[in-house]
Amino acid sequence: MANTKSTKLRDTSQTAAHYKKLAAYDMKAIDRAVQKQSIGLLATLPEKCLSIGLALYSAGHPPQESLHWFDQAVSHSIRLLEIDNYHLFAYTTLASDLELFPAAYLAGRGNEMIEAYRRCTFEKQAQPRVEGLIAQLCAVLNDEPLHQLLSTTEDLKRNAKEWLVLPPLFSAVASHAQPAFNDALINFLTGYWMKVVRANDDTYYVGDWCLLATALCSKMQVIPNLPDSAKKFVAEDLVYLG
Repeated sequence: MANTKSTKLRDTSQTAAHYKKLAAYDMKAIDRAVQKQSIGLLATLPEKCLSIGLALYSAGHPPQESLHWFDQAVSHSIRLLEIDNYHLFAYTTLASDLELFPAAYLAGRGNEMIEAYRRCTFEKQAQPRVEGLIAQLCAVLNDEPLHQLLSTTEDLKRNAKEWLVLPPLFSAVASHAQPAFNDALINFLTGYWMKVVRANDDTYYVGDWCLLATALCSKMQVIPNLPDSAKKFVAEDLVYLG
């Protein structure tokens, strides 16, 4: 059962006061950006909304508050695409979308976020690894047939080995293969995600939660028997919500 009430600190790496201070700071920054309507400032809002949701989750707030901010991240993302008339120079946001799209799914707006992305046109075609991975992510979150192209795998092997853990993870979820999901999730969290969190700025620490892992566990409706080194990244109270 998901914890729907305020609870004790979920991430003890920092104090509740630390998380709440960062959330409040970002809330003020969002208000300023909305008032000024500067494209440069508006472009930062999806990430700030996700950070607020994660900070409040770490502080022990009800998970619904996190989902509210994930919902806001989707709204701001789609608004930015509308401003650009869904036409962009290039697709450059895969790393952040690996968290934004799962956040949208958790907030009940995954299909809306994916459809907005699919409306986009780009002047510069994305590399096969990027185009392939975002297509796989969208298919998995939307319960669509999964197509894993050889060109994606070859490009990953040559240029982005750290992302090679993603296709097996997506494949396991698409086929509802629980044992394969367990192994793939451990490889992803202790490999790729561990490197991501080690690169984070500790002064702006909102928690090491992985929204991709959390959303995929939610789709599978189970948190596998993970080692502590991996389980600590899954936001358990968001997995079974709804």
